[in-house]
Amino acid sequence: MIEKWSKDIFWKIKNYGLQVCRDVRLFPKRLLCRGGAGTMEQYFRVKYRYEAYGDGHLDKTAGIYKKEQKDGRDVIRKYGQLVTTASWTAEKQKEKEMLEEAIIHDKKRFSKEYEKETAYIRNRGELMLYPYPFTEKYLKKQDSIRVYTWKKGRSRLKYVKHFGKKLFFPEQPDEDIRYQYTQLVMEQDPLSPHVYFHENFMLEDGDIFVDVGSAEGMISLDAAEKAGEVYLIERSESWNLALKATFQKYHDKIHIIRAYAGLNNVSPEVTLDKVLTGYTGKRIFIKMDIEGMELQALHGCLKTMKRNDCFFACASYHTNTMKDELMTFFKRNGYETEAGKGYMLFMHGHMTLENGMYERMKYPYFRTGIVRAFKAKGKQG
Repeated sequence: MIEKWSKDIFWKIKNYGLQVCRDVRLFPKRLLCRGGAGTMEQYFRVKYRYEAYGDGHLDKTAGIYKKEQKDGRDVIRKYGQLVTTASWTAEKQKEKEMLEEAIIHDKKRFSKEYEKETAYIRNRGELMLYPYPFTEKYLKKQDSIRVYTWKKGRSRLKYVKHFGKKLFFPEQPDEDIRYQYTQLVMEQDPLSPHVYFHENFMLEDGDIFVDVGSAEGMISLDAAEKAGEVYLIERSESWNLALKATFQKYHDKIHIIRAYAGLNNVSPEVTLDKVLTGYTGKRIFIKMDIEGMELQALHGCLKTMKRNDCFFACASYHTNTMKDELMTFFKRNGYETEAGKGYMLFMHGHMTLENGMYERMKYPYFRTGIVRAFKAKGKQG
């Protein structure tokens, strides 16, 4: 189960966007990048290439370097630490062992707040991203999920049937798609700590829906019938063809934007204010899951938040402090907040270059999965 969990986290990191340097060139003992942002895919390609040139994980000086202008001349400063496959794997193993000791072997005391979660993990004898019994019905059905193949010219994709609709994936082994799809539907179970919607927090007919970090686009596919317009913001090239195939039926209302949602309007980054510049006085539902970069995207959405009645469902499990940071941001900007029910045990930390792509988990380890926000009463448009 741990292997599958690690595989799922890697898949999410690989395909969702993350702020990383672009225009990267290989130098002896270092990587140089010239500003901007790229994808985790690009980062891993460069990392593997670096490792192929030598034993990179033994070189403690290896890092990511950024070229800047200072006093009219080029200077190079260290931007972050290069994390290789070997060192990242070692970090994950340390984290896993620490959590097993603390939870499964009962070496740490936990408050009653986490009683259900710790009891379930100990009973199963394994660490779980979603430590609740509701997961079992999905895991039992995983092997029976039918995966289909779609061909058109040289293009080849795989898909599953999601409530009667075709949800496409890039070509890969069927068992990988079964696993990914199981994780996707499981995390949107009403009892999941990662579920975006609930009965008092739902998309209404004609709402604008914005899917920030859409990946395969399952959440947008669920919203497509009801929403007036749908914006999918996804930078990763690997999803491009699959998204077009999934949403061909809704081409009149679907907008696929190949960029990162962030603070600037410099390619490949775009602000939500720019994407939604034409809307005033509208209901806009914004879902965000972008590997810990939610706050940057939100700061690029301030004008939209003031002009419209916005509803947010933001992932809050990527860092130790993300939940509190999100709630503080929303409250400062006139929005009420609520935390999702339950907890996630997200083992793999905050993936950024600045901190060496790894942030160790802090006790008590369990994190809130989602923070929701809506305009405070009396401030609606």
